Amino acid sequence: ETGHAEEMTIKWVDNWIIREKLCPFAKPVRKRTKALRVKVSKANTMTELMNDFTAELDLLEAGLDLDQENNQTSNLPSKHTPETTLLVVDNGYFEYTREERTKGQKHFLSDFYEFHR
Repeated sequence: ETGHAEEMTIKWVDNWIIREKLCPFAKPVRKRTKALRVKVSKANTMTELMNDFTAELDLLEAGLDLDQENNQTSNLPSKHTPETTLLVVDNGYFEYTREERTKGQKHFLSDFYEFHR
């Protein structure tokens, strides 16, 4: 289920990013209906994560293409696609393939974990 991860991410955006004014774009995007998309990834490998990431980029690009096709010249975002996507990883752990490990790749989140200890 991705509902809890999405809900917690929205709370994080509202209660931390917006309240602490960490990103000047967050509040206006959050106020517009469907401008912020939270995509929860259940990826277990870098390949799966990159596939999810690419799919989100494709969605954003499709919205830009649609705006250009419709000659939308205003600075307002498209009503058809999100303006911003947050890709949330909700499995807690990534594992490299055997081939990646033999090339000396470190665990995907190892630097992140070390930084936050």
